[in-house]
Amino acid sequence: MKLKRLSLIVAATIGLSACQLTSEESSTPAFADLELSNAIQSVIDGSADLMAPSTTLYTTAQFDIAANQLLLAVQSNDIEKANALLYFFRGFSFYGDAEQLSEQSIARLDSALLATSKLDAMVTNHRLQEQYAVTVMRFYGKKTFSGLLPPHLKTLITTLANFDVSRVDDKQATFALWESFRAIGILSYYATRYDDEALAAAIKSSNINDVLFNFVKQHGQNEVPLWVNQNALWVLANSWRIADAAHDGDDKNPATKALDGAVSDLISTLDVSDDYKKLLFTYGYLTSTYRGQSECDEEFAGQCHVPNLDDVLPIKHVCSDSLFIRAQNLTKQQLDSSCQRLTSQEDNFHQLFKTGKQPVANDLNTSLRVVIFDEWSQYHAFSPILFDINTDNGGMYIEGTPADPNNQATFFAFKATWFEPEFKVWNLNHEYVHYLTGRFTTYGPFGHYDDSLVWWSEGVAELIAKDKVNPKVYKLNHETKVEDKPSLEDIFATSYKDGSERVYSWSYLAARYLADHDAAALVRLKELLKSDFFDGYKNELTAIASKHQAGFSHWLAQQSADFKAPLEKADTTTLPHKINRYAYPRVLTPALATSQVGHQHY
Repeated sequence: MKLKRLSLIVAATIGLSACQLTSEESSTPAFADLELSNAIQSVIDGSADLMAPSTTLYTTAQFDIAANQLLLAVQSNDIEKANALLYFFRGFSFYGDAEQLSEQSIARLDSALLATSKLDAMVTNHRLQEQYAVTVMRFYGKKTFSGLLPPHLKTLITTLANFDVSRVDDKQATFALWESFRAIGILSYYATRYDDEALAAAIKSSNINDVLFNFVKQHGQNEVPLWVNQNALWVLANSWRIADAAHDGDDKNPATKALDGAVSDLISTLDVSDDYKKLLFTYGYLTSTYRGQSECDEEFAGQCHVPNLDDVLPIKHVCSDSLFIRAQNLTKQQLDSSCQRLTSQEDNFHQLFKTGKQPVANDLNTSLRVVIFDEWSQYHAFSPILFDINTDNGGMYIEGTPADPNNQATFFAFKATWFEPEFKVWNLNHEYVHYLTGRFTTYGPFGHYDDSLVWWSEGVAELIAKDKVNPKVYKLNHETKVEDKPSLEDIFATSYKDGSERVYSWSYLAARYLADHDAAALVRLKELLKSDFFDGYKNELTAIASKHQAGFSHWLAQQSADFKAPLEKADTTTLPHKINRYAYPRVLTPALATSQVGHQHY
């Protein structure tokens, strides 16, 4: 379908029917044609490097011109030009500043995309399908685009419903299908991750679940690559999370229970091997709802794929009598480096708390197992099934029951691939301090005390792991108004529901202040916790808050006065704006989509 009039496009954007606009009204300043610039001409003719930062190309002015040119391309049914301009918007989402877009600029893009969605080529042109899906994914999860998603979501769903899966051996068809899945799934993820009610409402009111069930039922045969149906189940898992987030109370959520039952029934009816069914259910659906071993043993008995531990984590490396590593794929140098980083902070910990290296009573956690996956996606896939943990996090320490002689304290981690080629294990030092704290300062297992221990656990871990080098926290203190800074009393009462700044940053500042000004108070708190005298610990916190609040406030003010913003690295502005690193499990990426030339995503 070739759109004849710009007025139709404008009407779709501002909510009027085409007959309500005259040709004169369609030429309002908000949508007046803009003169084609040399920069956007270079986009159209293919001479611009769109995947490189540019201070002249990725501006709001060029954004507006590109949106107008996309409208013109749709008018003339010029699909090649439309695809070139859509790739510009992909580049802008990486290197431009979308927060600076005006309502008028947003309306321009939305108008152009609505027009694009109505082209006949959207049914047959896989490149256009891919480009459209990526543009929607990259922009429509932003608060500034709130309320604009529903018609585009409908288009994405229609693409999935009508997709010819027999063509997925073609690279461009693979990208079109894969990015359509990812667009819906990642926007669903953002709805829960950022508590975005508008996104959640749009997805809940769509018919995406019905379309996905039909999709899997239709394509559930061995000839279809596993990634196709796994991605469909992953989108359903994100719908499960939206329904779960909307449920209040401890009773079973009827919406998630119904979805679980429907997914199980669907997979059981597929004419495929049992192994295919288990791989589909486990790594497409179950682990993406952050559930694992317990559900496999009970509610979903016989439906899960449970790998062999040694196959997933073949590397065993001993650092010391009290520390060993299980890993997927680390070199000898990386293993040795990890051991050194872990053990190097022990002396500082024992010196600060004067532990004498004597563990608390009834603590038999004589060793720590450190499990290191190749990346978050591997951690996300295998940890719930092998270790029965929730992976909606950046790694975690599980103390277990320290009085149990068969217990194994474990820190679960993964390589921070976003720093590559530099080797880093995410949160490595921080999590090791949890083991030290639990073994040498705090009686009982995790949860033995109430939330009054959160600041102690996380603040001390940050202090030992980072010492006095913590520029992001000092910046937070500097930029926070005095009246908004939490008091010591507030910090000591922190719970995990209070957000990461309270849990980690302000707790670190409280711990660092006491380490510098009253280290004996930390030792007294340790002794009270070690002896399981929690009332004494809370009374001591009250006394410390009363004694030190004035000094703490003065110290924060001095830290703020002395703060100097670190010099920005010369290439800081070249870093692209990436999707949340936990938004999509990379293990579901089809092999044909690993080459990103012409299909860049971050």
